[in-house]
Amino acid sequence: MDSPIDELLASFHSVLSNALATHPKAELFAGLADRVANLGPARTVPASSNATVDTWLTPTVEVTSGPWVDLARKVLAATPESPWLRSYENLESSPQLDAFQQHYSFLLFAAPVYRGYEPPVLANDMLIGFTLQEPNVEYPAHHHGPAEIYGVISGHLEWQVGNTWTSVGPGDVIVHRSHESHAMYTGDEPVLTWVAWPTTEDGHVYMPSLDPDDMSMEPLVY
Repeated sequence: MDSPIDELLASFHSVLSNALATHPKAELFAGLADRVANLGPARTVPASSNATVDTWLTPTVEVTSGPWVDLARKVLAATPESPWLRSYENLESSPQLDAFQQHYSFLLFAAPVYRGYEPPVLANDMLIGFTLQEPNVEYPAHHHGPAEIYGVISGHLEWQVGNTWTSVGPGDVIVHRSHESHAMYTGDEPVLTWVAWPTTEDGHVYMPSLDPDDMSMEPLVY
């Protein structure tokens, strides 16, 4: 019998394959769905949680509608075996960082070992994750070398790519090209997403508003 982690991986593979089949920027992720299909089996790793997950994940999944309800339920089922983490713990504390960091969590689901954290599915040179962002929280503008594809599982939010803000909701797919700035702002509901990188090379995340001046770079403009 498959574990909840294995079932989540299978459900994600189906969602990613369908998303890439029609997306106009699918070439940025060529071969990724096939690589995901060959991942696994799941490993037993130390699970972790935090107030964002404990408070918001179950009610978020319970109200999920749209095409990825099954994926949402499998995220919830796998959570007792999963490491949900806080972001940017390497940055110096500030009011802007605290306003985001304490109200956002991510599940590093399939990846190389990351800063000592063991993902449930070990994957060389790719990253698959899930994020949970509380209501009325801004994820500040940031960018990184790998292209990135997101899918909104539950909730609605404002999403910035480059200089353009767009309202998105369940079933919407968003792509960021290499070093293209992006930011996310939730309204009155929490938001659950899936996310994937086709490579972890040059994976440092730059957040110009919070990085020390000599440790950041401006995003590329397409």
